[in-house]
Amino acid sequence: MANFKLTISDIKGKSVSKELKDNDANALLGLQLGNETDAAIVGL
Repeated sequence: MANFKLTISDIKGKSVSKELKDNDANALLGLQLGNETDAAIVGL
């Protein structure tokens, strides 16, 4: 399965790093760079 390492930043400059594995990562498959998605996917 796919594994993704993400760094998510907000407007204020705060960054959070998350790693999604297996079934959690499937929600990101098919998305392109620049696409917006629900932050609940990564637990934010």
